[in-house]
Amino acid sequence: MEKYQNATLLPFDRHIDELGRIIVPVEIRRNFGWNEGDLLTFAIDVEEKCLILHKKEPGMSSTS
Repeated sequence: MEKYQNATLLPFDRHIDELGRIIVPVEIRRNFGWNEGDLLTFAIDVEEKCLILHKKEPGMSSTS
């Protein structure tokens, strides 16, 4: 994970359920201001096999 120098490994592990869902811990949601009903967009780094989540703000295009 040296590519992500600003990344912090957190003490949370979560399983993917049978429907492909992952629960984001409340501490992370609070830190980022994510609330129930917010729309999150996904970005991926294929080489590092990393998933990045962004809160989609009103007016943001689906490619932002």
